Amino acid sequence: MHNSETLFSVVVPAYNRRQHIEKLISRFAAISFMSWELLIVDDGSVDDTKSLFENNIDSRVKYVRQENKERGAARNCGLKIATGKYVTFLDSDDYLKPEIFDEALKVINSNPGIPVFHLGYETRNSTDEIIRTADHLPDYLNDVLIERNVIACLGLFIDRNVALNFLFNEDRGLSGTEDYELWIRLASHYPIKHFNITVAVLVEHEGRSMLDLNVEKTIKRIELFIQYSLSNPHTSKFLGARKAKFIAFRYSYISLHAALASEKSVSISYLKKALVICPKLIFNKRFVVIVKKLILG
Repeated sequence: MHNSETLFSVVVPAYNRRQHIEKLISRFAAISFMSWELLIVDDGSVDDTKSLFENNIDSRVKYVRQENKERGAARNCGLKIATGKYVTFLDSDDYLKPEIFDEALKVINSNPGIPVFHLGYETRNSTDEIIRTADHLPDYLNDVLIERNVIACLGLFIDRNVALNFLFNEDRGLSGTEDYELWIRLASHYPIKHFNITVAVLVEHEGRSMLDLNVEKTIKRIELFIQYSLSNPHTSKFLGARKAKFIAFRYSYISLHAALASEKSVSISYLKKALVICPKLIFNKRFVVIVKKLILG
């Protein structure tokens, strides 16, 4: 690859996240690897996010604005203007460790033509204390995705030509699960290889949208996720005889969120649905967590 070519494009959707974006950009100064571009896609913000780029001195940091269409559409917007050989996605709350691109390049050099791969991430709180270390995951994530989403955008690298054929679903009703829906589609076509190297940080804080416990919204988007997955011929074939397991784990996810939101009747209802479809769910850690939450509150 010629040195003048961009190797990695990082796409970041942003909606009223000026403070997070400013901090995110400053972190890229610690990355010594040079061949990257950072694409900030402003999803119709009403704050002054745009002002951050009025005196931008790094040509690798690019800003584009669109009317508000949600995260899936914002990521697709960034992807379509990306110039890197590989694309990775990052939420404005999170950040990459300085060595991420060096480690990603090692993977690419050791696996010529690899279409998609995943590197590990840890979880920290708003004061940068580690909450959870990176999961030690199997070499391939395809089967793991049947049960749970172990990919949080950050750390996933996709060949740009592949990514352009696998855009995020822009259905607003799916927002919050649009990434998982894409991973399932990717898994139905390519092996998703994982490398147990911690190169990114997911930051949990009170304002994070993924912590929203609106049960009604959760039910709607998970049911929509199931619908999209089963109606797609490729993902349906990928799920195969595991469709019941896939649906059961989605229902247990709803049950868990309802339990956390203290909506016990909803939680019990979806837990029952999950167990009818897949009785072996009782041996899963999530089942134990749900039951404890229902009993102990």
